[in-house]
Amino acid sequence: MKSENTYALLECGSANDLAIDPEFAALCPPLTVEERSLLERSLNADGCRDPIEAWRDGKTPIVLDGHNRKAICDRLAIPYSACVRDFASRDAAREWVISNQLGRRNLTEDQKSYLRGQRQHAERKPEGNPHEVNVATVATLKTRQKLAKEYGVSERTIANDAAFAKAVDTLAENCGETVRRDVLAGTSPLSRKDVVAIARLPAEEQQEAVRDRPKNPPMPLPEVLFFVMAKAGSVPTTIRDRYGNAKAMLATPEWKKFRRVDVDDFVRKVRETAEIFGELAEALREYTIGKGRK
Repeated sequence: MKSENTYALLECGSANDLAIDPEFAALCPPLTVEERSLLERSLNADGCRDPIEAWRDGKTPIVLDGHNRKAICDRLAIPYSACVRDFASRDAAREWVISNQLGRRNLTEDQKSYLRGQRQHAERKPEGNPHEVNVATVATLKTRQKLAKEYGVSERTIANDAAFAKAVDTLAENCGETVRRDVLAGTSPLSRKDVVAIARLPAEEQQEAVRDRPKNPPMPLPEVLFFVMAKAGSVPTTIRDRYGNAKAMLATPEWKKFRRVDVDDFVRKVRETAEIFGELAEALREYTIGKGRK
């Protein structure tokens, strides 16, 4: 049996040195536009300093972690290395991918939920005959208890995670991989409840429901600025009055719309706003000095 603790470094210079497995790639949450841009700038400036994690399964190792780095390095001809590990089975490699991803700090709640649900499905396999209802039920409950304790959530949360993960995979299988990517990236018009409900429909009805679901427009930039400033506790009264309609928005989950804002345009608007406030502050300072105030 292969050891899960042994690994070797492989120097890579070609896109063919490592293989991409769709199942493992789907377990790695997609990057936002800003995250991908930052990663590309870092790789261009400093090269690929961290090896890509891979699994030695056959002649060509399979990528376990570092799919985005590999894609950028292949496109820009940046050399990289791979940490090629040995695992006892595909299930063991898959479990490593899930655990590794759950260790990331920048996961959204939906991404955490999806990965916890994947662990629930992967680890609940019962010993003996998996078709025996009692055996399967006991295995599921034990796994649920274990994961709830490990991640500091309730057993109900783990059960909901498992249902959500299964629903996302079902929609990806019947409606295309884009659905999974958009749901986990937070750019899908489908809510968690939508995903679970639609996944229960026949395949053709799933496709129709996903296709006909209207996309929510991005949050207008003035309202985004209001949102950010309100969170920072620095909203002037005049702005609060001008964009009073945004108050109601702050009471609802707006992160999905917020994440669909054009990042470059948003940053530009923030900088312009900062310059305006800077000018106002300077004018106020000159005014108070002119009045003999400190």
